[in-house]
Order: sequence, then structure tokens, then C-alpha cells
Amino acid sequence: MSEGKPDTRTRAQHNRAIRQEELRQKLAAGAHLDLAIDLADKMSKAADEKASENIVALKSAFDARMKLVNKYMPELKATELSTDPVNPLVVSMLEFPEE
Repeated sequence: MSEGKPDTRTRAQHNRAIRQEELRQKLAAGAHLDLAIDLADKMSKAADEKASENIVALKSAFDARMKLVNKYMPELKATELSTDPVNPLVVSMLEFPEE
């Protein structure tokens, strides 16, 4: 919680938040995202080689990894940003020249 605001959560809510944060840290340390990226690369190579039986197995493994990744890295559509009026959030957009 941010400083200056009292914690109005119940003990159960506080304990649940602690457990969720510990789970996120544990999953983040498991390198699931790296493994999911490797599986995506393997699926791409298998698709190029027309090995359809291998693609099904890789897709199943990829889907399982992504479920774990979504536990600690939520999808952007589910992320909400908030800020205080004194220090507003500034969003900058960078444009890179096309090569």
C-alpha cells in the first residue's frame, strides 16, 4: 500500500495479498516466460518443416506456460494505472525511423 493511507483490508485480505505476492515472485523466478518464448520459436520452426504432430505437443506446452506467466504478469487489458493529482502520470511516445 502507499504510505500515508491506512490499511483498511481485513486480516484475511491482507494475508491473501501476501500469499499472492509470494506466488508471483516464485513464478517469476521459474523462468516460465523464457521457456514460453523458446516453445514459440520451436513451434515456428516446426510449422516451417510441416511437422504437425510436433506442433500440437508444443502448443499444449506453450499454453500451459502462458497460463503460469499470466499469474504474475497480467495481460495489458487487465492492467489499470492510477496516479495522484499532485504528480500526474506522463506518457511519452517514441517513434523510431523505419529501416
